[in-house]
Amino acid sequence: MSATQAIMAAPILTAGLALSFLGTSRQKLAAHPVLIYWALFVTGVFSFCLVAAAGEHLGPLLPIFTFACSATCGIAWLLTRSLFRPDGGRWPVVLVVVLYLTGFVLDLNADAPANMVTGIVSNIFTLISSTVLLLPLFEPLEGLRKNLPAEERTFRKRFVAGYALLFTAAVVLQREVAEFTVLDSMVIKVTCAVFAVAGASIAVRYRLFHPLPAGSSRQQSRRTPLEADHRLGARITQHLEGEQLFTNPEIKVADLAAVLGEPDYKVSQAITGALGYPNFNRLINHHRIGQAKAMLGDEHHADQSILSVAMECGFGSIGPFNRAFKEETGMTPGAYRTAARSGELQTA
Repeated sequence: MSATQAIMAAPILTAGLALSFLGTSRQKLAAHPVLIYWALFVTGVFSFCLVAAAGEHLGPLLPIFTFACSATCGIAWLLTRSLFRPDGGRWPVVLVVVLYLTGFVLDLNADAPANMVTGIVSNIFTLISSTVLLLPLFEPLEGLRKNLPAEERTFRKRFVAGYALLFTAAVVLQREVAEFTVLDSMVIKVTCAVFAVAGASIAVRYRLFHPLPAGSSRQQSRRTPLEADHRLGARITQHLEGEQLFTNPEIKVADLAAVLGEPDYKVSQAITGALGYPNFNRLINHHRIGQAKAMLGDEHHADQSILSVAMECGFGSIGPFNRAFKEETGMTPGAYRTAARSGELQTA
């Protein structure tokens, strides 16, 4: 495939990747903030590829597509924040809107005679855009704490590695390799743009099926619970206790949200705000330990092994059960059973 053909194929590949994502994730395509930024990012990349492929042949549509791709780096940053820090405030959105408008005006006046004002604005725009382009590398690292689930930590590391690879190819290589022609540089850019859409779609799909662990965002933990959070918190407790959903060892926030008919992030907010738990796992383990305490203190379960009790309460193995039990009660399950049988403590 020639360089020209590769550029011409880029818009088609971008649209195909977007449609593929929509098809494979349709069961999760509810109202979710990350989907808005994903759609804007895909639109920006598609517009960039279309302008690269067709250029002046777009006629009166050229300004529209030029505007759509004038600050795609900013949308990439907002998309990354929505994946890892969804409650990061409004100022990033304002900054990206300013970048969009500035970039669009500069593109429209690209052929106008240069002057000091446009030169200064252009330099500032380039500086800020370059900075924003680097920010997605740091957003996942900001929340890379030791108490994050291993799966979430792996996801963040892979995201950073993938973005770093694309950044190196799209920005560093095509600037440092002198023998690249303008056409070669454009091929690198559109190729990286298509891969960026693929990577972003994979990351968004992961987040839709694996919601951000509750409490992993500093802003989220500072949020003041609303009355709606307290009502939802009461419903969460009712369903967990009434239907014993916690006995499912594979239960996730998304599963509980589906039962409640609420978005994942609202359930997480109710758990960390109204109910006061650090995260979803601590909530589930609290209910599991509550049932385990009742079973260990009940003479009808006197012959049941501690492993069996752990499995029946929703733990997948004895290790996590022992750690969670001691963290909540200050005792091992065996010591608790002995104390309960001797009447030294209340088992309720």
